[in-house]
Amino acid sequence: MSDSMPTPRVSCLSVLVSVVLAILVVVLVRSRMFGTEPLPWAATAAAAVMAISIFATERRIQGFFWGVVAAGAMALHPSLRHANGNDWSAFLSEAAVGATLGLIAIGWQLAFLPRLAWRVWPFVLVGLGVLIGLAWAGEVRAGVFAAALAATALLTVSLLVRGIRAGKPETVPGLLNMFAAATVALLAPALGVFILRLIDASASAEEQFWAPLLSARQTALEVPAASPSWAQLNRWFWPTIWITGPMMGWALWRSSRRGWSQWKGSEPPTFWLLPFFVALVVPAVFIWPLRPPEAIPLTLSALIVLLAVCAIADGLRSLLRRLMLPPPSAGGDNTKL
Repeated sequence: MSDSMPTPRVSCLSVLVSVVLAILVVVLVRSRMFGTEPLPWAATAAAAVMAISIFATERRIQGFFWGVVAAGAMALHPSLRHANGNDWSAFLSEAAVGATLGLIAIGWQLAFLPRLAWRVWPFVLVGLGVLIGLAWAGEVRAGVFAAALAATALLTVSLLVRGIRAGKPETVPGLLNMFAAATVALLAPALGVFILRLIDASASAEEQFWAPLLSARQTALEVPAASPSWAQLNRWFWPTIWITGPMMGWALWRSSRRGWSQWKGSEPPTFWLLPFFVALVVPAVFIWPLRPPEAIPLTLSALIVLLAVCAIADGLRSLLRRLMLPPPSAGGDNTKL
């Protein structure tokens, strides 16, 4: 990490790719190409947001190219075309949670910059607040989950920055960015509740500001009485858990190791985002589901796509390294076989 480390920003190419992805998703989910009924426009917008969010998240972890690959895979994933009855509130809320992942990935990078990213942190704060509020308005559980995800991730990264600063690296992450991450972690849920009170009449009628959070405490956990069936797991871990499961395990192992290498090199451990998301998303799918069991959880699908692309990228990277010839040894006779 150096003083010239670029600040995460929205480039013209990223905007162009996002527009192309949105058009691609609209064409796919509004057509009968896959033998399904076209989605309503509200659900179509949510599907486009989900694909763009996956692009933003994977781009921060693996790079621009793999971000495009992940977004394309998400656009083709059947979870974006599965109907959820006439009530699309949960679908829209899950798309907001997916967009939260993209903003968290940006905030994760900002926290390690040596200079305060004062131009970007306000957008991260406002974006997280709006997404939490929208998710909460559509589904209480999604709003609480998005708030917990944002707060936990940014508080965690502030602790990571503190650990790197304690090691006194050559280039020290900025103290103000560490405080900014912790501040956004505390203010984003509050801003989300404020946005909810603006757009939800029942929430705005409450005199107490934190009334939506207090009422959310009454939402009980839904621990399944029986373990999910194998058919249901195959549907959730599309195309089959026999393929998806090993890829997720391999990606988790490799991302943990690469994150550790980044950490030792005083670099932003962006690869640790994947194990972090897994630790929060997967338990929630089983004990606090956002969609009915017959529908594929959208947050789980997003996580599977991120991990699968990570596994493929890591495998190709390892293969290319083995195919590359080592440089000739200095002073040696390189003519001998």
